[in-house]
Amino acid sequence: MIGFNIAQLLKSTTGTARSVEVDEQDPELAADLHLVSPVRGSLRLMRTSSGVLAKGQLSFEAEFSCSRCLELFVRTQEIKLNDEFLPVVDVSTGVALPEPEDPDTFRLTADHLLDLNEAIRQYSIVEAPLQPLCSEGCKGLCSQCGANLNLGSCGCQPDGVGDPHGTLGEMLAERMRRAGFKTEQE
Repeated sequence: MIGFNIAQLLKSTTGTARSVEVDEQDPELAADLHLVSPVRGSLRLMRTSSGVLAKGQLSFEAEFSCSRCLELFVRTQEIKLNDEFLPVVDVSTGVALPEPEDPDTFRLTADHLLDLNEAIRQYSIVEAPLQPLCSEGCKGLCSQCGANLNLGSCGCQPDGVGDPHGTLGEMLAERMRRAGFKTEQE
């Protein structure tokens, strides 16, 4: 778990703040997000009327698969936190507190620990690129033989030689013939 004991902060008055440095790695989080470095950054924790506000920036390196050539590569990811964490028990009495109205609210543990794992997980998924690329100039894979074109040409003829519609046009013509339609050449 990447987190902090904030029992003393919960006993403080509203507006009390403290800064914390993060430089930790959690094996479960690393496996889920393919992290190859510790999570690093700094956070400002401030007591609010109902919990603790965690605000700051974290970064880490994660492994991705390129959407063009399918090669693995490492990319630095940065996330910005600005979320309130609510207690599950009263710090003074130990009495359980009611569930928050919003079920997606981040919660502290019963031991008054601010566990950052779920927040890091959610933010990293949102911040991850939809189609990660190993480089902007990635050439991808050959559509005919599957060779990685970043390593050199594969020797296949380019798509569409002889047919302005390429392989897609050939597939469409074949399906139309099977369905009983005549193509322009027939």
